[in-house]
Amino acid sequence: KTCRMRQPVYYLVGKKRYDSITITMEAVIKKTALLLLIVAVGLVQADVLFEEDFDSGDLDSWTLEPGEIGQRWIISSQRYYNPAYGVICEEGDQQDERLISPPINLTDNCELTFHWAASYTWLVTPHNNGDYSLEIRQAGGPGAWVSRWNEELVGVFENWTWYETTIAIDDYWEGFDVQFAWRLIGDNAADVWLDTIILTDDASTGVEETSFGQINALGR
Repeated sequence: KTCRMRQPVYYLVGKKRYDSITITMEAVIKKTALLLLIVAVGLVQADVLFEEDFDSGDLDSWTLEPGEIGQRWIISSQRYYNPAYGVICEEGDQQDERLISPPINLTDNCELTFHWAASYTWLVTPHNNGDYSLEIRQAGGPGAWVSRWNEELVGVFENWTWYETTIAIDDYWEGFDVQFAWRLIGDNAADVWLDTIILTDDASTGVEETSFGQINALGR
């Protein structure tokens, strides 16, 4: 009777042989979680197309309308979201004034974030004496300004409390040089405040390899 001998089983890792290998789920979960974290970090990165916090202390790159002496959009060291400066438009009689950004070239999937404060009492109710709005147009015209936001869209808000608002920019404007205008129309309304403006586009479409330890991940 022939007796067959079972051949020993070895696992070759590099140049070493092992009788057995144990792979724990903990190790797999940790590596998977780290991989997902790396990819997630890459996905949320966005390009900043324009940023303004008014900390230069002037409005040299901005345009003022109507622009005559006595206009009410001014730099303020007392009203700001982030130190040390913001801008305010002081209330007046029968006013219609815009603070207009420098031209900015838009790419796809742009979002504009800005910080603002105003008086619900004097702009909405019980005294609807003015409107605070954000507008957009192609740089230099000749098209008309298009309204994209105003304070009444917010609903009820607290007087003189800073709020952060983010709006998506329509694809219609993609590829154009545009300008944004913060506008106050009012008659004995109230001051409005503005600070810390950031315009971003979608995450970068470039793909590069990111290495972390033994894990290789693709990040956008």
